[in-house]
Amino acid sequence: MNICFIGHRYSEKITNGVHVSTLTLARAIASLNHNVFLYGVADTNDSFVDSYGITHRYTTSKRMGSKEMAKIIQEDKDQIDIYCFQSVFIPANFWLSRIVAKTKKPYVVFPRGGYNANIFKRNRLKKFLYFSLIERIYLYKASGVVCISEKEIPEVRKIGYKGPVKVTYNPINSYSVTNQDSYSLKAEKKIIYLGRFDIEHKGLDILLQLAGEIHKIDPAISIDLYGNGPDKEKLLTKIRKEKLSYIQVHDPVYGETKLDTIRSASAYIHTARWEGFGRSVAEAMMLGLPCIVSHTINLADEVFKSNQLDLVLGDDIQKNALDIINFLNDKPKLKEVGIRTQTVAQRLFNSTLVAQKTIDFLESLVPIQQTVSAE
Repeated sequence: MNICFIGHRYSEKITNGVHVSTLTLARAIASLNHNVFLYGVADTNDSFVDSYGITHRYTTSKRMGSKEMAKIIQEDKDQIDIYCFQSVFIPANFWLSRIVAKTKKPYVVFPRGGYNANIFKRNRLKKFLYFSLIERIYLYKASGVVCISEKEIPEVRKIGYKGPVKVTYNPINSYSVTNQDSYSLKAEKKIIYLGRFDIEHKGLDILLQLAGEIHKIDPAISIDLYGNGPDKEKLLTKIRKEKLSYIQVHDPVYGETKLDTIRSASAYIHTARWEGFGRSVAEAMMLGLPCIVSHTINLADEVFKSNQLDLVLGDDIQKNALDIINFLNDKPKLKEVGIRTQTVAQRLFNSTLVAQKTIDFLESLVPIQQTVSAE
C-alpha cells in the first residue's frame, strides 16, 4: 500500500508531539514493507528517499496549501492509495483535502486531540465560525478518523462525524529494558518535564505552584524543565519574579541526549489542564521512568488508573506535593512502579504494534480494486 502523510518538513529536532508522532508512525509503517511518502513544505524544493525508505517531497512555497503541492497530488506520480492529514483547524488541510477528493482517493484525518472541548474554548468564536464554514466539510468527507485515545471518540462524534473511527495510541520507539535500580537508587531526587512551554495548556503555572510547595517541605527535590514554545519568556520571568531558583529551565533535547535526560531523572511530571495524549509521558514510560500526571489528561484514566500506575494528581496542591514527596522517598515503590510502567508502555505504545493497527484500518478504507492496481 502507498500511504502519504501531508504536513511540514519532517525532522526529529522539533518540540511538537504531532510532528514527532507522525514521523515515528511513518517510519514504523515503512519498516512493515509499505511505501510511505511525506509531502510538505521546506526551505528548498527537495525530493529524496531517506534511510528508512520513506520518500520525501517538499515544495518551497511558504504555504502548505500551495499550487505546487496541489499539482503533486493531482499528478499522482506516486500512485498514492490513501492520504493522512495530521491535526485540525489548518486551512491548507481543507484545501488539499478537496484536491484529494477530486482524485477519487480516500483520506483519513488524525485530529491528534484537536477537537477537545478545551481547545475549542481558545479563540471560541473564531473556531466556531471556522468549523461551521470549513472544518466540518474537511472532517465529514474523510473516509475515516484515527483517534489517539478512547476519550477522543465522543469528541469526534459530538461534532457530527459518523464515519469509521479507530483508536491507536501515538507510537513510541521501544528501547532496551532499563535497569530500574538506576531510578530507585539515585541519591538525587530529580523531577523533569519535557515539552512545549504553553503555560495554560500544559499547566505550567500549576507545576510552579506545586514546585513551591514541594520545596518548602523537601528542598532536596529539584525540578528541571526542557523545551521551548510561545510562553518561554513569560515562564522565565515568572520563575525569576517568584524566586524559584530550584526550578531550572533548559533548551529542548533530542535523540540520545533526550533519552539520557529521561534516564537521569527520578520521575517525570505532566500537569497539563488537558492533553489528547502526552507524548513525552509515553516516552518516559517506555524507558521505565515513574510518571506523575494530572487527572485532567486522557492517559490518566485510560492508562494510569486502569493499570494502577501511580501517581495521578488531584486538584489539592498541598496534598499533591506531599504525595509526590512520599512517592520519591519510597525507593522500593519507585522501582516496582517503574517496572510496571515500562511493561504497560511496551504493550500500548510500541511503534510496530501501533503501525500495524493503523495499517489494518487504512487498508479497510481503500477500495480493493485500487490496492490491486497499485500493486
